[in-house]
Amino acid sequence: MKENQQRIKKLMSKYRNNTCTKEEFEELIVISQEEGNQDLFRDFMKEEWVEFMDLKEQESVKRGSLFKLPILVKVAASLLILISLGFVGYQFFFNQEEIYITGNGEVKNIQLPDGSEVKLNANSELIWKGNVNRPGGRIVELEGEAFFEVAKILVGGEETKEERYAPFRVITKDLSIDVLGTSFNVSSRNKNSEVFLNEGSVELLIRDREKQLMKPGEKITYDVESKVVTEEISETMSTSASWVNGVLNFHDETLGQVLENLTDIYGHRLTCKDTTLVQKRINLGVPYMDWDNTRKALEMAMEIEIEARGVIYEVTRKLDKE
Repeated sequence: MKENQQRIKKLMSKYRNNTCTKEEFEELIVISQEEGNQDLFRDFMKEEWVEFMDLKEQESVKRGSLFKLPILVKVAASLLILISLGFVGYQFFFNQEEIYITGNGEVKNIQLPDGSEVKLNANSELIWKGNVNRPGGRIVELEGEAFFEVAKILVGGEETKEERYAPFRVITKDLSIDVLGTSFNVSSRNKNSEVFLNEGSVELLIRDREKQLMKPGEKITYDVESKVVTEEISETMSTSASWVNGVLNFHDETLGQVLENLTDIYGHRLTCKDTTLVQKRINLGVPYMDWDNTRKALEMAMEIEIEARGVIYEVTRKLDKE
C-alpha cells in the first residue's frame, strides 16, 4: 500500500508539472483502475485541493481581491475526469486521429489542428496523432511524400516557470524526424526514404543509428535494402522537392528511377524492356499535371513513347516506331 502511495504521488506530481511521459501517463491510468487504488487517488487529490485553497485564501486576504483558478486546478480536474473514465478515456482524449489521403496524381494542401501546413503528394497518407498537451507532443505518421511547414507552439510559460516549444515528430516506416519549427520534405516510398531540410533544423533518427542533426540544404537518403545512408549538401527546393512548386524535376537520374517515381505518383505501372534506355541518365523538368499531359511532356522531352498495353504502360524509343 505504501509503495502504491509513493508511486501514485510521483506520477501525479510529474503529470501536474507536465513532465510525464506517455508511458508514465498510461501507467497512471492503469494504476487508478486497480482495486483499492481509487481511494488513494481521491485522498491525494483532496490533499492537493486543501493545500491549494489554503494558499489562495492567504493570497486573497493579502490582496483583498478575487482570484482566477490557475492551471493547477485545470490539470487536477482533467486528471480526475480521465481517472473516472479509465484507460478508454485516455485513448479518447489523447489518441484521436485525423487521416488525410491523396489518390493518383492528386496533391492536397492541409492545415493540421496545430496550425502547421502540409502539402501531401500523390498516393500518400498522413495520420495526425498529436496534441500540444499530450505526452510526446505532436505526432504524425507518413506513408508517401509530404512537405511540412511546422508551426512553433509555445507551451509552459509563467505558470510553470518555463518556456518551451511543443515537439513535433514525423514517423515513417524507417525513420523519425523531430522538429521545433521549420520546413522540410519527407519521402518514404518503396525501398528509399529521404529527408530534405529547407529551413530550420531537425533531428533525424534512422533505425539502428544515432540521431543526426540536419542543416538547411542537406538531403539524407536511406536505402532500405542495402541500409546505406547517402548525404548531400547544397540542395534546393528545385533539386529535392520541386513537386511542391508544381514541377517534376529529375536530376541525374536513370530512366528506370524516373519510371518508379511516376508509378508512385500516378499509380500506373510503367515498364521498359530496353535495358540501355532504362540506364540512360536524365536531367529534365516537366510540369506536374494530370497523367495525360505529363506523359506527353515526357514523350517530347525524352524522345520516347509511352503506350498503354492493358493495365501496363510500355516505354520505347521513338526511333523504334519509325
